[in-house]
Amino acid sequence: MAEEDEDKELKPSTYLERRVEYLLKMMKDGKLHLDPCANKELRNELALDLYNIQRFPSGRIDLKTCTPLVRSIARSQYALKDIHLEEQVEGESQPQGIAPVAEVAVPSNPFDAQREYFAILLEFFKRLTGKRKPSQFATPETFLEVMKRNSDRFVRNHNAAFTYLDDALSEFYYTNWLTIPESARSLGGMKFVLGAGQRYPATAGNAVRSMLLYADTVLIPDPVLPWLEMNRSEEKFPSVWLSNYIFQLLFLKPFVDADLAYPPVLVVPTFDRRLTVESDETKDAIARLDLAFFSTHLGTRFEDESEIFDFAASRETEFLRTVEEKKLFYPPQTGSIPKTAAEAAQLYRDYIVQYRNEPYVSIAQNWGDGPLIVQGIRERLEPQFHLGDNAEWLGAQPMLWNDAHWHYFRMCAGVSEERLQEESLLSTPTIATMRSLSSPDLAWLGNVPIKALVELRKNGENERFRRAMQEFTGALHEAALEDVDRVAAEVSRGIASLLQEHQKDVYKIDEEYNKKYLGHAVTSFLSLAAVFLPWLAPLYSPIPSGLGLAIPAELARRYLADKLGERSDRKKASQSLTGVLAAARGEVQNSSD
Repeated sequence: MAEEDEDKELKPSTYLERRVEYLLKMMKDGKLHLDPCANKELRNELALDLYNIQRFPSGRIDLKTCTPLVRSIARSQYALKDIHLEEQVEGESQPQGIAPVAEVAVPSNPFDAQREYFAILLEFFKRLTGKRKPSQFATPETFLEVMKRNSDRFVRNHNAAFTYLDDALSEFYYTNWLTIPESARSLGGMKFVLGAGQRYPATAGNAVRSMLLYADTVLIPDPVLPWLEMNRSEEKFPSVWLSNYIFQLLFLKPFVDADLAYPPVLVVPTFDRRLTVESDETKDAIARLDLAFFSTHLGTRFEDESEIFDFAASRETEFLRTVEEKKLFYPPQTGSIPKTAAEAAQLYRDYIVQYRNEPYVSIAQNWGDGPLIVQGIRERLEPQFHLGDNAEWLGAQPMLWNDAHWHYFRMCAGVSEERLQEESLLSTPTIATMRSLSSPDLAWLGNVPIKALVELRKNGENERFRRAMQEFTGALHEAALEDVDRVAAEVSRGIASLLQEHQKDVYKIDEEYNKKYLGHAVTSFLSLAAVFLPWLAPLYSPIPSGLGLAIPAELARRYLADKLGERSDRKKASQSLTGVLAAARGEVQNSSD
């Protein structure tokens, strides 16, 4: 539902509107060619229907005045758009300023560009906060709180730091906008691409760290680029959000600096934001997902997004009931879906008031619950499109990091499951394992220190962990894999068995060295007894002169050597996959006790 004078920037042209506009332009330019078999009455009817199309004062087309014939012809003509464009550009020279794809050099080592990128982020962070390392400033969970306490420094350093960031990354992106994605595409192994959104909070960082125990490479759509490439006038506090995402990314820098055979993480510029705003092809793809989603779940065929808003406004009671029954709306920044649609709408309205600028706040306050929820659902669906698009483009499995993302991923898969399966984006066992690794019961996996993860990657322990996970879920049948709780329980049981292996290793070390220490203790006792307890001397051989202190010293040396050996063995055990997992789990349990 849209007002006639609504700002065009707030509501870009819709799916059907773009097609009707194209049809009118083709007719105006004299390039509209209908099927020669079409009879005269049909041609006259189309001409009359086109003549009767009305526009709002803003210039936007009133789609209610478009007849079924206009809509059908508009869709068919738009489908031929690429053919028309090829006819127009045939023989034209290539635009200047853009290097042909074949001439763009793809770096043989993807670490090179990543090290440059992270060096820019670190320099920005130092200029903004005065700290050389993120860990010196805050923890991933406390960044916003610490930033608020240091607001004076943030304001003082803001302009200079962000000017540097904009200049440095502009040059970086100009050089690497194609080479980094091509490097990502060329990587083999088990690849995941992070979604669904253009943000990278602490929870996303924890998910990446957990997944790096399992995956070969995690591809992260660049969360910095969307805040620099396009104006984010709708967002409050853009500098704070951008600073937070850079801060969170910097905790991954040790992976980039490490000398590894292949990159565990790769931050890829995907241009999701620009494509959504400027590409008609992307707009159409997102619109098709919206139309399919609402048509499927509302049981009504929609041909344009505006019809969905009209439905939610004119049949609001029915719409809200369906939203509640089918759990269609998961508001942002909530841990679960509210019981009523009215409650969900209010939570979303409060979110907009807190985090968005005018005139978005006015829209949230003036719209009814039905249209507002439609807008909220559409904001959830757009990142789902980009996740699938990026997964297909980069040849990776989709990866999500919170319950809301998984909720809509499952619902979208139901709407467009055939396409996802055709593109091999859905691997049920892999997705089941991935979901279980991000479940609350296994949240402690994100507690594994970055340095320990780097060492594990050097030893290829992620491959061992992945094989173990596959064994734990391999016995589950297809239906069981759809049960997230059941898979999570199976994976938890499997990891527990891995930790038991670690406990056995530690026990063996203890048993081995305790025997040695016991032997030293007996020998030490007898030797010292002969020296310090003369009345026992007749029981033992005489001790040569000058050796009374040498024997205890030798025993001490042997004890020290064994103690160092024990420490070394314990250290090796602690640095193994099971040792690292045990330490991470222990830290979480201790912090909760």
